Amino acid sequence: MSPSVASSRVAGKRLETLYERESRVRTTARTVLAAVATLAVTVSLGAGANADSPRPVPTRHQVVHAQHVVAGRAAEVASIRASLAQANQRLEQAGVNAEIAAEKYNAALWHLGVAKRAVTKAEARSARAKREVAAQRRGLALLVTDNYRSGPQIGQLTAMVHADGAATLMDSYGAVHSA
Repeated sequence: MSPSVASSRVAGKRLETLYERESRVRTTARTVLAAVATLAVTVSLGAGANADSPRPVPTRHQVVHAQHVVAGRAAEVASIRASLAQANQRLEQAGVNAEIAAEKYNAALWHLGVAKRAVTKAEARSARAKREVAAQRRGLALLVTDNYRSGPQIGQLTAMVHADGAATLMDSYGAVHSA
């Protein structure tokens, strides 16, 4: 065992070895060095921070001016808020007007649908009436034609009864059939 590694005892006390002593000195040196570095950084940062912090104290005139500026800005804010409130009211009224217009539009569409259905029904009735009129005209034409055709037969009988003679009878018979 070397004396630097082994511990020695002198009169019941333990003596520290060279290695233990160097270790303790290193630890102490490290601690002192860390404390000095921390103190140096703290002092340098603190001095820099304190160098920027002192501001000049404003004068009474500057304070009054700043108060006037703040009051003016407050009045501007109040004016803007009033304008915003008016704009919101106009927006709300426009929304109400839009809803009314939408309801009127929907009502107009409904009335248009009703009118279209009425037109369709009227057109169907009109077409039916036109067909009935055409059928009645055809029937009337047949009736007139039948009456016209049967009329000469009656007219021939009348012509024979009232005839001045055969020549007059033939003339009226030819006129009826040529028509």
